[in-house]
Amino acid sequence: MIAETTIPQPPVESTRKTAAPRWLFASGAIVYAVSFALPAVTLTGTPGPTLSGWDCARFVTLFAVDLEHFNLPLFAGALINPLALLFCILRRHGVRPKLRRILAIAALACIPMTWYVIGHEMKIGIGHIAWVAGLLMLLFPEAAGIVGRNGSR
Repeated sequence: MIAETTIPQPPVESTRKTAAPRWLFASGAIVYAVSFALPAVTLTGTPGPTLSGWDCARFVTLFAVDLEHFNLPLFAGALINPLALLFCILRRHGVRPKLRRILAIAALACIPMTWYVIGHEMKIGIGHIAWVAGLLMLLFPEAAGIVGRNGSR
């Protein structure tokens, strides 16, 4: 008779746990991308003009680098999209989990600065809401430590 030996196997995680963050990330990427085409802000007290998410991103990027009129909240708002894009690239390749988490936390921490910039001069539109929702879906699981090394869990 041959003695049977069993090799201990690591516990198998349920498919639901691994599928949710991938689904959440993909949905967040779609919402984030679509938000740039939607009306993001409108000047208050007027029927317009309305700026799309793309216009807001371009505006904040151009004015954030103006050193003569440096504005920290505007600069912080300008950092969000590059941080989010770098995060997505690193996550896609499944590398640098600590850096990804730092990028996610930094980008999420900058979101309230956009509300300061918007302040009383503008009214938030659906594009801004979609942009924040997309960012939260993309970044929050990583920032909260919910995902694993390769971006799944």
